[in-house]
Parts: sequence; structure tokens; C-alpha cells
Amino acid sequence: MAITRAQNQVKWAAANSLSVGAGLNANSDLITFDPSATAASITLKVVNGGTPAAGDTVDFYLRYSSGDPDADPDVAIEHASADSAHAEFLGRIDVGVVGTNLRDAGIRAVPQNAILYVESNAASAVTVSAIIEEQRAA
Repeated sequence: MAITRAQNQVKWAAANSLSVGAGLNANSDLITFDPSATAASITLKVVNGGTPAAGDTVDFYLRYSSGDPDADPDVAIEHASADSAHAEFLGRIDVGVVGTNLRDAGIRAVPQNAILYVESNAASAVTVSAIIEEQRAA
């Protein structure tokens, strides 16, 4: 069995990146993994839109889902709550350094789908982006 790699840009309201205002948070569009994916990793990027300051951080979480556990007719796919108690913490980027990158090199179990959730504690707006790399069985 051959293994291939494929990259998928995480989208934010159909765009490749999103400006997140100071002290605000945001969800990505739905991330759907290919059915042949056996593992995945994620690269997260934050670019500070203002003057870097000590304590300016951005936290990334994955809000996993495997569908609709209670067959709620109003919600087709339910995700983990948008908070640190229920979503999986991926990492914190200190945006005191302009153009900081964080590579989550660990391999994680591949869920059916997920949403990337970001919380900004920065004093000014930051621009966030991410890309998923899947390993697929051919």
C-alpha cells in the first residue's frame, strides 16, 4: 500500500486567512478529512497586525465532531464547545514576534471532521491561517 501526502488550506469564511480583532475569537470553516487519510498534522501561522507586546498570545483549538449524536433536527453536525474545557488545545503562539510560526509535528488521530477555533489575547488585530497535511493510503 502506497502512502501519499496532500495539503488542504484551512478556510475562514472561504478565505485563506482571517483577521481576528484584539481580544476576540473565531471559528474556521468546516475541515473535512479525506476518507483515505490515516494521519494528519497542522501548521498554524499568526502575523501580528500591530506593535508586538509582551503577553500577546493566540491559542488554537480543534473542535472535533463525528456527526449528530442526538439526532437534533436543527443541527446536522455538532462540534465540541468553543472553549478550552471541551476543544483540543493545539498550541499557543506568542505574537510578540512578528510572523511567528508554530508547527504541530505530532500525529493525531484523524476525526471525521473538525473546526479550528482561535482565541486572541493580543492587544491588536492578528491574521491567522493554517494548513492541514494528510497522509493517505493509496
